[in-house]
Amino acid sequence: MGEQTMKRSRCFLWLVAIMPAVRLWGADELTLANRVTLQGTFKGFDNRAFVFRMDAGRSDRREYIGNVAALRLNPAAKVSIHPTTGPAESGWLLLGYSNGWFLLTRGSEETRRAAMQVKRVQMEFDAQRTEGRGAGSFVISRGEPVQIEQHVQRGAVTVVHFHLPTSLSSVRQGGYVERLAANSRGAVAFRRVEVSGWDQPVCRELNIRSLPQFWFYDPAGRLAVQLTDRFTEADIEAAITKARRGGA
Repeated sequence: MGEQTMKRSRCFLWLVAIMPAVRLWGADELTLANRVTLQGTFKGFDNRAFVFRMDAGRSDRREYIGNVAALRLNPAAKVSIHPTTGPAESGWLLLGYSNGWFLLTRGSEETRRAAMQVKRVQMEFDAQRTEGRGAGSFVISRGEPVQIEQHVQRGAVTVVHFHLPTSLSSVRQGGYVERLAANSRGAVAFRRVEVSGWDQPVCRELNIRSLPQFWFYDPAGRLAVQLTDRFTEADIEAAITKARRGGA
């Protein structure tokens, strides 16, 4: 599995050696092989590429393993690990990355995981990383079944975007909702379900027959509005307002 378990003291000495002191609620930092450091938000790791967003309103940037020297997360992120072989492993806390290794902790267990043996690092909802960054966006499924209620942010309006990447309207309106969430100071949270078609397991499970769709959950976590056919900017803003009022 390419995994080495280390004692806690050794693990954190290694982390301190590769990364500067973490600032409370600061940006994540991705250091490239040419020593250029990018500040923004780490969005995940997929098919040997780091997905990084430098600005909430722009598309994600992909940097492949060979181009990345280190990653510092501020604060650490809750993730699930999808190895190249074997089942996915949830409940990990990702502390960082350096020279081909992810540094992870889960309870009292600490480990390094070789990046070449990881297919995907998927972000899980984490209120600590949401706080101070706006609501942010999180991919909660890439076609596999998902319990949406587990990803709803209580106390805020949560918008779940069932995203079809090949659809221009899905890209455009999804970006609009994400910008609204980023500028909402935590009042709106944005979650994305990425699918390649409505024949995928998550669509069958939720009876989704058209894409894209936007589902709006009220601050109590109840589904308040579904936009399935029309989703203009006015429609989206009206749906957020209705969800904020508890669907009334």
